[in-house]
Amino acid sequence: MQNLHLGTIGFSYSFWRGKFYPNKTAAKDYLAYYASQFNTVEVDSTFYRIPTEQTVLNWKKQVHEGFLFSLKFPQVITRL
Repeated sequence: MQNLHLGTIGFSYSFWRGKFYPNKTAAKDYLAYYASQFNTVEVDSTFYRIPTEQTVLNWKKQVHEGFLFSLKFPQVITRL
């Protein structure tokens, strides 16, 4: 099922700890764990601000090859 992309909106929810993330998962490890379970995520925060290059590089380091990020288009562009 290579063409099926399954994920959620976001990955950095502390209230998922104990429900989705193992209880002792540190927030810095959420994305890596998330990527071990899903192959895509929608990033909502990009609507509010464009992430820094370093942030994007850090995301890339935490996921497997082929993982897809779906970024919301920034409101500074869509709300002209």
